[in-house]
Amino acid sequence: MQPSFSRSAYLQSPPSLFSPDQTWEKGPYRYFLDSRNKVCKQVPIDLQLQLTSEPRFFKLQPDSVQQVLADTAAVQRQFNAEHLRAAYSHWRRHLGRYRWVVRASLVATFLAAAIALYPWVPEVQYRVGHMIAPSQPATAVQPSPTFTQAAPTTQNRLVIPKIGVDTAVLAGADLTVLDRAEGVWNQTGSVDSGNYVLAGHRFKYLPPNTTTLYNLDKLEVGDLILVDNQGTRRQYAVQAKRVVPRTEVAVLNQTATPQLTIYTCNDVRETQRIVVVATPVAVTPKP
Repeated sequence: MQPSFSRSAYLQSPPSLFSPDQTWEKGPYRYFLDSRNKVCKQVPIDLQLQLTSEPRFFKLQPDSVQQVLADTAAVQRQFNAEHLRAAYSHWRRHLGRYRWVVRASLVATFLAAAIALYPWVPEVQYRVGHMIAPSQPATAVQPSPTFTQAAPTTQNRLVIPKIGVDTAVLAGADLTVLDRAEGVWNQTGSVDSGNYVLAGHRFKYLPPNTTTLYNLDKLEVGDLILVDNQGTRRQYAVQAKRVVPRTEVAVLNQTATPQLTIYTCNDVRETQRIVVVATPVAVTPKP
């Protein structure tokens, strides 16, 4: 559909102001209309006409201008409708593929979010647990009322009521023992004398190691720690907590009196360690 119009004689010279807002093709010419000034420019698009003809201007009557505007609006509506139908048809033909793309995108987004949030899951669990059932600070002689654990066990275990840790104490050559079994690693020392050192993961808690020392930094002076060893339970009270460089080895030094040292990573890059030192306050013998 092309706009219909009647023109006047061509202008002798181009208008001083010409701002076209409509354009269309008709025959061998392209027309540009300045509807405000009611001036139209005729430009030849045929190659032979371009050699013999120059662009020319002419005036349009008001009714012709309105007709042109109406016709070009109708053309645009027709184009939009055809374009919409084509887009809808294309969408219908590829609907199955789009569904798989959307599903794959959602799965990828979910996995990315899970990986990003994974290291902080224990923090969320700790905070939610204390919001639902807030407990009083644990002491060396009175564990948190929200934590129950039969004692003593015949298995060597580490129990920290305040942060919900109850896991095995494992012997091994190095920390890779935690890649094969659940627990914390007894790096050096014994419970009977000297410095009893336990190490565990903070940000890594995939099976088989689902226990994390993520909330070790939540412990304060006086908090209760329990160690079951060969059927005997020892109660420790936290005496100190500090952050040291990863290269700090003094935490492994033996001591003249019994002491419990627990450490884990302080950051994801493993450049620092959180170290908790506790001293024994009570021993529950085998029944």
